[in-house]
Amino acid sequence: MLIGVDRGGTKTEAVAMTERGEESPRLRERTPRGDYRGGIRVIAELVARLEADTGQHTFWSVFETPIHKARHGDSSGVRGAAWLCEEDR
Repeated sequence: MLIGVDRGGTKTEAVAMTERGEESPRLRERTPRGDYRGGIRVIAELVARLEADTGQHTFWSVFETPIHKARHGDSSGVRGAAWLCEEDR
C-alpha cells in the first residue's frame, strides 16, 4: 500500500493507494496555522485512519521524508506523493 499526504496552507489531505493505483476514499482535515506540532498530529491521525480503514500498516521503525522536484506536474497532490514513493524503491 502507498500513502500520499498533501499538506497545504489550508488543508491536509491523505489517500491510500494499491500498487495498481486504486485509491481509498481521500481524507481531509484543516491544516493548523502556526502550529507545527498540530500539523504533524493531523498527518499522524490521517495515516492512522487510513491504516484502520485498509487494515494495513504503512510505516516501519525508520521514517524518511525525501524531498523531490515535481515529476507529476506542479500540483499533483496526494496521488503524486504516493507515486513518488514507488519511484524510490
